[in-house]
Parts: sequence; C-alpha cells; structure tokens
Amino acid sequence: MLDRKFILENADLVAENCRRRGVACDISQLVQLEQERLGKLQEA
Repeated sequence: MLDRKFILENADLVAENCRRRGVACDISQLVQLEQERLGKLQEA
C-alpha cells in the first residue's frame, strides 16, 4: 500500500505505474479528495 503523501507528490508516476500493471485507478480523484480532506482538517 502506498502512503497518501507519496501519491500526492508523485501522482503522475503512480498513475503510469497503475496503467502499466493494468490496474484501474483514478489518481486524480484520489488527489482531489485528499486535498479536500486536508482543507477540512485546516478548518477544524
């Protein structure tokens, strides 16, 4: 399992790796959700 921070910092590499392995994933959606989560944490 990959760390959320690693995915955020290397989104293009992770997406390419998933594509090469034939794994369906939506890295851009994951990045968006993580940014929203961080924003909510800052508000709290």
